[in-house]
Amino acid sequence: MGALLVLAQTGAPAELPEILNLALNRPVLLVGDIGFRGEVSRLSPEWVYGDVYRKIFQGERQAGIWANLPGVDGCLEIPRYHPNHYFRLKVWQPEIGFDNLADRAAMVGSGRFSTTTGSAEYGYQNTRIEFGGRLTRSSGKIESQWLIKAFPTSDDLAMRRFFLDWLEPTFGRELGLSTDLKVRSWMIWAGSPGKSHRARVLYRRTAHQLAVSGDYINHTNREELTGPRRIVIPMAGHIQQLQLLYEPEETSRPTLLGALWQFRTTVRIHNRPEIMIDYRDLGQAGLTGSGGFVRLEKQQHEWKIRADLGYGGYDADFMIRTPVLGFVTIAVIPFPISHAVTGRLTDSYSVSAGGGAEWRKPFRGMIHLLGFDYHLTDYYLTFDGSAELEFGLISVPVHDTIHLRGQLAELTYRLEIPRRRWIWSYQFNQLIPVFRRLDSGPVRIHDTIPGYRPVYRGGQQHGVNLTWRWN
Repeated sequence: MGALLVLAQTGAPAELPEILNLALNRPVLLVGDIGFRGEVSRLSPEWVYGDVYRKIFQGERQAGIWANLPGVDGCLEIPRYHPNHYFRLKVWQPEIGFDNLADRAAMVGSGRFSTTTGSAEYGYQNTRIEFGGRLTRSSGKIESQWLIKAFPTSDDLAMRRFFLDWLEPTFGRELGLSTDLKVRSWMIWAGSPGKSHRARVLYRRTAHQLAVSGDYINHTNREELTGPRRIVIPMAGHIQQLQLLYEPEETSRPTLLGALWQFRTTVRIHNRPEIMIDYRDLGQAGLTGSGGFVRLEKQQHEWKIRADLGYGGYDADFMIRTPVLGFVTIAVIPFPISHAVTGRLTDSYSVSAGGGAEWRKPFRGMIHLLGFDYHLTDYYLTFDGSAELEFGLISVPVHDTIHLRGQLAELTYRLEIPRRRWIWSYQFNQLIPVFRRLDSGPVRIHDTIPGYRPVYRGGQQHGVNLTWRWN
């Protein structure tokens, strides 16, 4: 989970981390930064490197995730005699690599994600009104290969005979995964940049489509099931946000920022190629969430402080079943082996609180910015469902309530060296995520290995930007 948060921080892939930030009740508040900011014609190449995640044991690297994000950001006044108009283009090409080939995991592999993202933005402002919009498009692909080193086992004879012993013949030990991603986002905003106050409203909608496919070779005991097989998992969904800003004239009063958000994602699981003795579809799932977020900011000389509160509610339903794993003969009659699980996520919610501060200091022709943020989110999740075993002949109810606590600390340092025509800047971010399960429920997130205490590193982001201005 921590590695995903760092990917969200890097902004790669383009708009997809939005849902991760919403899951933490910390949406990115674009309403305070978007729009006319005294725009001048400029060109800004930039490069960001993310040391996302490293797992180390006895001095040796076990697993890791890294990210490269080169990009170009350009802004142009149009036309010169109307400087309150601007047009902005941005293009960047994130690339993410990952592997855990040396890890003590049941499944190891490596892969790479690459995408191209572009956005176009227009804005206008005069003394009474401002408005604008932005369009963003992104598409990418993830390719990875995995080796299954160990399959689960059990002391329960029936569990092994009718389920676990069939996993390796069905799926084999080598698995190829491929994911195609498309993201489309648009937003509009309008506001009043008056002298007595500043107010703005922003609406943003993001649609995402993913198609995950897994290829494996089946070697089970029924000829019709054997050979190359594929599981295809299409996912689609949307995210909506309504953001507000109000900045009073009196500097003694804080700026108010807020957001209302809602998302929905649906998942289907298809089994290919289609054959008569196996399922065509292996399940579906739907996840929805909605919530709100509010922030108070106060500028005091060189300091800016802020405080956050958030709430989110979640609902989900799912049904997942295995393909036919094989056939077992009982009293000379062959019976197909397949299992399923159905369930719902009900009465589930999260609450969050956080705060931070920034210190900005010009010194000897340079500008230094130092910032710190802390965010805490508690999740209360309730699962209700049933495991349908042996083609539904046996039904086992499942109920579990999970209390998770996520803590996220972030340290930021930014250095700017401004000159007449150009600005050089360097930025460093260190993200420290900590997640714990606080309840004592029967279903655990992970098990510990005796004597295995790896060290985790990463969470860093380094960025360099050079901005050239020509008016």
